[in-house]
Amino acid sequence: MKTLEELGKTNERLAMTLPSDITDFETKVFSAVEQVATESSEGIGLVRVKDLEGEATDSVTVPKEQSPLVPTDVAEGNTVTPSKVLLDKKAISLSKRWGEGFALSQDSIDDCHVELINLGLESVGKGFAQKLDEFIFQGLLRETEYSETIAGLGAHGIYTLAHKPLTRVITATSDDVPPVTVEGQDEFDGKVKILESLAGKNLKITYRASAHTLIRDANTDTKLDYEDLTGAFYLSRDKYEFPKVIVMNPRSYGDIIKDDRFVSAYQGTGAQAPVVSNEIGQVAGLRIVVTTRMPEGIALELDTKRFWMLLKKGGMHIKRREEPSSDSFEFYFFQRVGGDTINEFAGAIITNLGSKSADL
Repeated sequence: MKTLEELGKTNERLAMTLPSDITDFETKVFSAVEQVATESSEGIGLVRVKDLEGEATDSVTVPKEQSPLVPTDVAEGNTVTPSKVLLDKKAISLSKRWGEGFALSQDSIDDCHVELINLGLESVGKGFAQKLDEFIFQGLLRETEYSETIAGLGAHGIYTLAHKPLTRVITATSDDVPPVTVEGQDEFDGKVKILESLAGKNLKITYRASAHTLIRDANTDTKLDYEDLTGAFYLSRDKYEFPKVIVMNPRSYGDIIKDDRFVSAYQGTGAQAPVVSNEIGQVAGLRIVVTTRMPEGIALELDTKRFWMLLKKGGMHIKRREEPSSDSFEFYFFQRVGGDTINEFAGAIITNLGSKSADL
């Protein structure tokens, strides 16, 4: 795993001497885009990755988490009756397929417009990284999107949603007014507070809610503290799982960095050195990863090897087509992935950490 300093040099490694052989150039294009996509992803270091390259299948079957087999007292000379273990399984398949294209004129290749070409390749690579991160973080949060229509209330009305915990509000409107103002939200209880009076109208809201079962409500609304970290940790620990990483929004990082028990990643060496992209330090034995991919009202503690699996089949696939009418070459990139939770007890979330969070 690259260090933060090494990752910061990502933009330097694309410079290339363009060959006259388009086949060789195709290889360079493919390698450059895939490298950018891999190194730019924030989420890939937070999940277990299974590669099906070379296997004649597009799915994998994994066992679900099992309850501990607790031993019984046995007197000397007595026998033990073995427990029957019936493993519950789930299939994870390559359910997503993404594609993007990139065209290069023959003039650009002949004239070695390296910076222009590099910029285009980086754009494609970062686009794939963004798509992958959206998929991974929605999986890590176990999010599902819902839309509801709820009878309107007066000004500052509190609406209870059908699903909780709430992770993010996507849109909130009414019958005949512009988007309404969400002035407060209770992620833990799945409620929102609307500024405008919607009496005689309807609230139309689209939001995402989580299927996480281990949930910690923050001690103090809008603030992440040390007790929240340890409280969420022991939700998993009680299930004999051991979270090692906490993923949070930059807003929550502002709370944690003030704690005397926070250790900066730049103070770490050896086993304490950063191992995950965007890792900025440690607290309560947890490596801290900060990203805007995490909603500001939520933080997630997890064991990155046991909670969620990303399935892929090799790297990207590239196709090339010559376009005589424009004297150019078109490159098409494709990627297939899938993913799912493999152990729900290896992750726990902390709610009500956002600027609008409140106990409603």
